This record gives sequence, structure tokens and C-alpha cells, in this order.
Amino acid sequence: MTLLLISTSARADIHTTDATPNLSIQIGPVEVIRGPDDTTDNPFSTLMGDTALHAYVGNAATVGYTGGSLETLRPMSGNVIEGGTGMTFDSCGAWLNSVWQDGALIRGWYHAETACNYPETHKSVAYAESYDGGQTFLKPNYPNNQVITSPATYTDPNADDEGDQHVIQIGDYLYLYFLSTHQPSWQIGVARSSVADKGVPGTWQKYNNGAFTQAGLGGESSPIASWTNLSTSWVSYNTSLNTYIGFSGVWDPVANRQKGFGLSASSDGLSDWTTRINPVTGQPYVLLSYEGGWTRPGDPHDLIAYPSFVSTYGDSNTVGDVFWLYAMAINPGEGFDQRYLIRRKIRVTPTASSAPVDLVPRIALSKYQNLDDTWFTTTTTDPGYQVQETIGYLFTDQVANSIAVYDCYIESWHDHMLVPNDSTCAGGNVSYLRQIGWISTVPFTNSIQVYRCWDAAITNHFISTDPACAGKQTEWPMGYLATMPPLPHNQFVALSTYDHIGQQDTWATTANTPPAYAFQSRLGYLFAEQQPNSVPVYDCYIDFWDDHMLVPGDATCDQNQSLGLMGYLSSVPFSGARPIYRCFDAPATNHFMSLDASCGGKTFEWLAGYIAAQPSTILYSVYMPALRR
Repeated sequence: MTLLLISTSARADIHTTDATPNLSIQIGPVEVIRGPDDTTDNPFSTLMGDTALHAYVGNAATVGYTGGSLETLRPMSGNVIEGGTGMTFDSCGAWLNSVWQDGALIRGWYHAETACNYPETHKSVAYAESYDGGQTFLKPNYPNNQVITSPATYTDPNADDEGDQHVIQIGDYLYLYFLSTHQPSWQIGVARSSVADKGVPGTWQKYNNGAFTQAGLGGESSPIASWTNLSTSWVSYNTSLNTYIGFSGVWDPVANRQKGFGLSASSDGLSDWTTRINPVTGQPYVLLSYEGGWTRPGDPHDLIAYPSFVSTYGDSNTVGDVFWLYAMAINPGEGFDQRYLIRRKIRVTPTASSAPVDLVPRIALSKYQNLDDTWFTTTTTDPGYQVQETIGYLFTDQVANSIAVYDCYIESWHDHMLVPNDSTCAGGNVSYLRQIGWISTVPFTNSIQVYRCWDAAITNHFISTDPACAGKQTEWPMGYLATMPPLPHNQFVALSTYDHIGQQDTWATTANTPPAYAFQSRLGYLFAEQQPNSVPVYDCYIDFWDDHMLVPGDATCDQNQSLGLMGYLSSVPFSGARPIYRCFDAPATNHFMSLDASCGGKTFEWLAGYIAAQPSTILYSVYMPALRR
């Protein structure tokens, strides 16, 4: 189920895509967001509001998250939307794929299914509304709330669907990208509704043969791109590349299956979707790769699906040169009840380099530890393994003088090991997990040599940059890894308020809080690093009052307990900033932060400083190109 939303102001001047520059792509290590469970069955999507970030994912019923940032999201209570009953069009479920803020109202569009005798099912798209800030969604005029349905002439249950949508605002229109199973190779179509019409039922027109002329309900549509140029309906705008980006399908002609997702781009989001081709390999720039399929359990290989782009601040509309790539992952041999929601940080930048080692995407090879087993891999979801470090980067595709590297496992020894250039993992009792990339056999600029090592005392293979393997046995030189600067942290950190459920303590912090503290709202953003005219802000605690408080400029916390530096607060106003005040509730002995100078009738202590309302108001000004149709 794929859908997106981009919100922006329209402009008369039009940006055009840069003339297909070469790209440098850096792919960070995997982070597990949730799982294993059966929940992740659509793309992870977000709504970046003024005082909170919401996120949604689901399987038949959609669950939500809320918080101040991606790093502090916590589950909402209950489901935000569920399927209907009986033989209604959404009797098999409601997957909320996109939401759009319209003042106090949040409008949403969900993927619906009925007659689900999987793999056969019947898909459509329907409309919903939230009146409680995105916590729950209602279906107005149900069951007459559908917005996209397939033409009635298509009756084959394997080819009668239009769904898996993503909605995005561009200028004066909402654009709804959807997957059509009655098109050859399941291609992407698009419909639009004017912003003035709010995307409600009856206002959508499908794109067909060059114009938006067909009704959303039952009208014909023509694909806007081939599967190899746009394989899912997820679309975001990338400010670094100055273009819309999506996911292209990457095909393995030998295995006769999809093997991953590449990067596709369009200047206007409609007319010229093209997979970005690596000039070195002649193949797509591969962002995600996998080896398995949808016949599970029993498939011995992994599966990746439902990818989405999200900015590092939680905006799934617009991303910059560094962003998160979210996806569903299933490990080799596991079934659909063992899904994970994962993410990787990605950096994509244009480059003037023509060197092959700079143009093939590079993926982090990281060290994980679980008791005596050291596991070097690009992918793990096992919570028993704790990440230690990233030692370098493999290539996601073959370059000259490189060999494949395989992730292997000796179960009897509880020993993970890397095996170069041998997909049998050296045979015997060794299990093949996956191919994780390619390693160079010759040195290159900014490379580092690594060796395969063996600790016989604990039956543990590992990789090291030390030729002596820290005193253990050196088996052989593995090859040369790329080294790259660390992926950057955010320039801003979200400051949010939390109320203790059982007592009167309001805590303003950038950190995750214990479950006893309920998220209330995001106040704004602190600078992550010292800036001119800024002061450090400390997270402090008065033990005998059980009172958390924010203290600017004093690392001693007024001689109380310091919980650490949170960021930096501007002492002067700036564009996009709002003043923030420290307040005190004397009867409750409770310090708190407020955007209200009257402190809600409590004691005003002082103006603490100025905080960014949104990171985008400082980092960049986005003018998204309008669709020229």
C-alpha cells in the first residue's frame, strides 16, 4: 500500500531537474523500529505538524505514533482506523497511507481491500477525516467514501485493482499516485483533486492519455511510467537534487525476480520518470536489495518491501541530501508474522567525480556483538546483537577488481562469518544468509584493508583492520573497504513537553522519557551545536521536589542534578523563531516551559530565549515545481 503527501506553497517560477548529474550515495546501517510482528504491511508515512509529529503503518488496521521527533515517537492507543464488516469495500482492512493537514482537520486516504482470498483481493482507495489531531479517523458518508476504483470492465480478480496509493500536494492540486494491477506489469497511475475541493469523494480525476479527464470512480487511466522507472507510488521532493524522487524496480534476469529498489527521478512528478542509471555499472543506483519472494514461510532468502522516504526531521513530503529510508524487512526463512519495520540513513549528493569507486553506492559494514559471537554485516534485525561500530563500506554493485561478499552462519558454533567470492559459504555445515555487497581486491583512494580473523578459543570468526587480528589467528586479507565521513546528525533537536501520568511534573526535554511521562506537544527546535548568540540548555532535576526543569547557561543546574546538555537556545530573535518562557507552578512545585508569556496563569520566571518553530524555516526555503498539466 503506497502513498505520499507533499505540502508546499505554489510559485510561478518553475524548477527543472538538474541534467542527470552523477550521484554519490552513502547508505548507513540498519535500525529496527518495530518487530518482529505482522504489522508492517504498507509504507511508513508521517505528518509533520506544528506541535507534533505523527506516523502511521499498519496491516488491515492502521496503528499510529506521536511525538516530537522520529527518535521520540511512541505508540498511540488503539487503532487509528480499521476495516469495515460484511461485504463492504474495506471489509478486509484499511491501510492509512497518507494524511494532509487542513487547518484543525486532518484529511486522510486509505488503501481498502475486500474479497481477500490472498493472493487474490480487490483494492480501492477511500477517504477519511480526523477531528482529534490524527489519533483516530472517521469515514464520512461511509460506505460512499471511495475516491479511486478500477473500471468495472476489469473482472479478473488478479487484475482489477487500483490502490496502494500515496497523496502529495503540488501547487493548487492534490496528486494521488496509485498502483494499477490491470496495467501491464502493475504500473503506476495518478489522479488529482484541487486543493479547494479538499480531495473528498467525487472530486478526483484520473490521468489518461495525456490529460486528467477520467473520473476517479471507475474511470480509465494510463500509466505514467514503466515498472523499471517507477515501481511504487511513493514520491517525495528532494531539495538537493531539485527533483521529485521515487523507487524504480531492479530486476534480476538470472533469477527472474525483483532484486531490489533503485532511485528514479522526475522534473515535474508526472511526465519524465526515469530510473537513475549508474554510469559505471550501466545499472540502477541500488538503494535496497534482497533475494527472496512472497511465498513465505519457507523461502530461504530475505524480503524487503514498502519503502518510503522521510526527512531526518520526519517530513515525508520533502527530503534533503540526507534522509531516512524506511521499509518492511523479513529475514531468510521467516514468515509474514515476523516482519520488521527498519530504516537506514541515506546521503545522496551530485558529484563531479567519474571514479567508479565514488559512483557505485556504498553500504555500511558494521560490527555487532552478542556474547562471544562477533557479526560483521550490512543487515541485522536481531535484538540480541548490539552495534559496536561501522568499520567501512562495501559496494552495492560490482566494480572493477571487486568480489562478492556473503553473510554466513555456523549454527553449531553460534558463529557468523563473512565469506568472499563463494556463495556456498565454504560448504559443510555453514548456512547462507545473504550476499551483502562487493569488496575491492585492490587499494583505492580513501580505502582501508581488512582481514578475516579466527578466535579458536571461542569459535568466533571476525573482521579486523589489524593485520595481526589483535593477537588471534589471521586467516587471510579480505580486501579493501571504502571509508566515508560519518552520516551527519540533525542541526536541530526537538524540544517537547511531557506530563507525568500520576503526579504534577512537567518535563521539557529532547530525550526519550520513561513511559510514566505522556507526550503533550513539541515546543520547537533547539540548535544541536553552538551558534552565535546562543547559550547551552541543560536538562535538570530537583530531587526533593521530583521536579524536572530546563536551565539555560548553567551546567550546575542551579546546584541541582544535571541530566545532560540538550542543545542551544538563541538569546536573540531570528526568522522563524518563537519566544519560550520558563514558568513555575508553586503549589505543585513544578517548573515548566511555555510559549505563552502568561504561563497559563502560573508564575512567569523569565524569557528563556528563542526557539525555531520548524527546522525547515532555518535550513532551507523550499519552492516545489508545479505540475505543468
